[in-house]
Amino acid sequence: MTSPLISQIIAAADSFENYFKFADGDYSHEEVLKWLAICEAGMVCPELAKVLRQMTKDQSVWENLSNDRIEQALDEVVPSFEMEVPLDKIRQVTGVFSRIVDCKSSFTRRHSMGLAEKAARMAEYYNKDEAETTRLIIAADLHDLGKLAVPNSILDVPRALTPEEFETVKNMCTIQELHLRRSEGLKISQNGRPTTMKS
Repeated sequence: MTSPLISQIIAAADSFENYFKFADGDYSHEEVLKWLAICEAGMVCPELAKVLRQMTKDQSVWENLSNDRIEQALDEVVPSFEMEVPLDKIRQVTGVFSRIVDCKSSFTRRHSMGLAEKAARMAEYYNKDEAETTRLIIAADLHDLGKLAVPNSILDVPRALTPEEFETVKNMCTIQELHLRRSEGLKISQNGRPTTMKS
């Protein structure tokens, strides 16, 4: 049974990222064509493989694959959209992220989930309404999101961090804020004033 096209596109994108390791990938024609051969060998359906092959004939694709260009290129082609989402639905999504972050390291297992539970209890104690309680839980869910950018070789190290490792950990907050600022759905209006959740 053939997988749905969207599933194959996601699988191809994931394969591409793993193959080239964006941080220091080699996007030469030769390497890209090697990856494409893997796709054509059966990883994706023939129709998608044909589209990928046609893309390799577009010079702008090669230009956009350079490390100093790829982020801008993605911003240009990824559509921008807005959608009203109730707080409880946002909380369902952030709850998933919370579990992903907690699974990142055995040292911090259940940390974000535990903080969300404590936030809910504190909100109840201070008689916060349902919307404010949900906002606090969402903030707790996402407070360690940047940890996903920190290698486990640093998170799980059984000794004091080196100065370089400590700098990497400190950058976690900057990375986290940058990503949350780009998430329009996390800008929540309160009393008519737009507010943005921050870590």
